[in-house]
Amino acid sequence: MANLDLDTSKLVNDYKQIEATIISENSIFDKTIKYLESSFNDKSLAPKDKITIQSNLMSSMAVNLTAKALEIALNLQQTKSQVELSKAEIEFNKARTALVTAQTATEAQKKNAIIREIASYDDQQRIKEAEIITNAVFGYASGGVAVPGELSSKMIDLIDKITPNS
Repeated sequence: MANLDLDTSKLVNDYKQIEATIISENSIFDKTIKYLESSFNDKSLAPKDKITIQSNLMSSMAVNLTAKALEIALNLQQTKSQVELSKAEIEFNKARTALVTAQTATEAQKKNAIIREIASYDDQQRIKEAEIITNAVFGYASGGVAVPGELSSKMIDLIDKITPNS
């Protein structure tokens, strides 16, 4: 089953990688700082104003970039969890499909077993009927009484029904 707990160590590692990318050389953060430095060198601003503007901008950028990096790291964790859940769901659906396939095969076998059971029951009925008629015919014959023709032909027909045709 997928682990849905927030893994803080992975979150911190993801955050650190994202943060390193955000402040790396040639990043927006780096380009902004370089732009500020070059702009302040060209302009005639008071040092206090330069420091105030630079510190306010860097502070704002740091807060925003940190928040964005954390948001991205959390989204990454969420996406990883969703992928794990999707994989678990796929495995579950594969197992359910296998179960349904097995149940379908079992139902087909049950149907065949029922058909065989009905055929066996019908065979037993025909055998029992033939036994009863045969006993009646032998009863007539052993008692010295003429066996009715209809009874003899019925006995022969019943015996033919239970014996395989050669």
